Amino acid sequence: MKRIATLLALILGTTLSAQVGNSTCANAIQICLTQPVTYPAATNAGAAEAGPDYSCLGSQNNPAWFLFRIGTPGTHTILESNSNARDLDYILFGPFTNPTGNCDSLNANHTAACSYAGGATETINFTSTTAGDYYLLLITNYSNLATNVTFTQTAGTGDYDCEFEAVCAVSLLTGTPSGCDTLTNQFSISGSVYTFNPPPSGTLTVTYGSVVQTLNAPFSNPVNFNLTGLPSNGTTNTLSASFSAEVTCTASIQVQAPAGCLPCDVTIESNSPICEGGDLNFITTFAGNATYQWSGPNTYASTSMNPTIEAIAANQAGTYTVLVTGQNCVATRDITVDVIASQKPVAVNVGNEICEGEILFLSALEVPGGIFSWTGPNGFTANGRNAQVNNASPAATGNYYVGMSINNCANRYDTLSALVHPRPVISIHGDSVQTPNSTSILYVDGADGLYYYWNYTGSTTLLNNGIYTSDRDTVVAFWNNYEGFISAEVIAEDSNGCQSLPARLDIHVTNGVGIHNVNDLVGLQLFPNPANEQFNLRNNSATAAQLRITDASGKAITSLQVPAGETKSLSLSTWPAGVYFVHSGNRHIPLMVVH
Repeated sequence: MKRIATLLALILGTTLSAQVGNSTCANAIQICLTQPVTYPAATNAGAAEAGPDYSCLGSQNNPAWFLFRIGTPGTHTILESNSNARDLDYILFGPFTNPTGNCDSLNANHTAACSYAGGATETINFTSTTAGDYYLLLITNYSNLATNVTFTQTAGTGDYDCEFEAVCAVSLLTGTPSGCDTLTNQFSISGSVYTFNPPPSGTLTVTYGSVVQTLNAPFSNPVNFNLTGLPSNGTTNTLSASFSAEVTCTASIQVQAPAGCLPCDVTIESNSPICEGGDLNFITTFAGNATYQWSGPNTYASTSMNPTIEAIAANQAGTYTVLVTGQNCVATRDITVDVIASQKPVAVNVGNEICEGEILFLSALEVPGGIFSWTGPNGFTANGRNAQVNNASPAATGNYYVGMSINNCANRYDTLSALVHPRPVISIHGDSVQTPNSTSILYVDGADGLYYYWNYTGSTTLLNNGIYTSDRDTVVAFWNNYEGFISAEVIAEDSNGCQSLPARLDIHVTNGVGIHNVNDLVGLQLFPNPANEQFNLRNNSATAAQLRITDASGKAITSLQVPAGETKSLSLSTWPAGVYFVHSGNRHIPLMVVH
């Protein structure tokens, strides 16, 4: 059954706290304006919610929302005043056809009146057109000072419909802490609960920490309470009030306890200074039961007597504070924690791409007091800021890690990547016995793309001034007409600048028939050599010679058979200049073609 709500004037008798019941649009208190409405203005309650178009209101401090319904449509004049002549402002939204669901429609199309004027009074003038329409009234306390606000209709042809179900709402909860009792180290909180339409039955429960006071219906307005036996520890806790018969009729504010007035005998220690990444341990000494509240850098908090910070970081250094609250004492202790920051070493690239056989140098920037160590591929280890891998092989390719410890703190690491290119592998081929006044061909086996450097030692006068290089890996040597010993040496270099080990061939130039005299290896004679337009192959053996000819790369040019005792000639007009080989079995005769 609906009933007519009776709104009592609220009388203030204590310090005001933040308004909690109707500070948002959704929690607007439904009122009847057929009689004056008085309520304690909010202070320190912040600004109104974001979203609505507040029109003329430059600010919306300490909001209080109210909802009313039109009875007889017409003109309306509402006078807004207050007990302490504070500056109050307002905005009126409407009309709306329903009492709920309107908070998303607070815009210019639904603005009925607005004022941001200075002064202690405001006059709300608007015209309603339809009975049963709803309006939302927001009153703000611009001054943020305590006062009682009263608003009532003073003129107009319209009136208000007060046939609605009254809703319980706590408009104000106050709580004033006493000082610390030097005999008990405790304090009390006295305050009041201001309520629109308190329930007619049930209980009102006021709570602060673990202390509870229960008050029974009927409830006056305001309901006064007093909580005692609270520990004086300087902390801030929630003071709450709630009605059992109206579970949504609640309120809460924050109240700070006074600092303790009896000191506890407390000492704290830690294992500071500590290396970054280590576990910091606090040790508290106190006889008796107590609670502990730790605070420190980076919003650190703990309620342990002896907390631990695992893997502490450098930015967690600083001052830590513990509040110890005993049964009849309190104490605050500070302790400074030093964290030795781990310094990361910096590896320096002094040439980390080298060739096989060279020295790989490892280095790091100097750090005073730093102790360095290196690890790397193949179990490599070394101590010191500078290290090296001698005669490095390709297996030394990989990551090298330099660690550094300082002030006895754990290592951190930096990485240096090294690349060791393999040296080219080559072999030299040619006859070790040569005939004076003849030519010989020396060639090298190696990978593609190598560049070759030739050098000669010994009786270098054996060499005629004419030395022909058909390719960097092939040399035709022309010998002078006398005997002697000479050595040919070649080194290959790849595109990485890496050089091979020297390949060496010792040559004896003599008139005597050597075991590798090429003209007698297979009983063949090849002339002229070098050749220009044609060359001749004579078989001096007693059997036919099966021959094949390739170029220097091994590509087949032609095959032929030379009967015993006969000579065959081949035209060279289509052969490019260069080095060729005549093969008989596993023996080879070099042929030089020049044009």
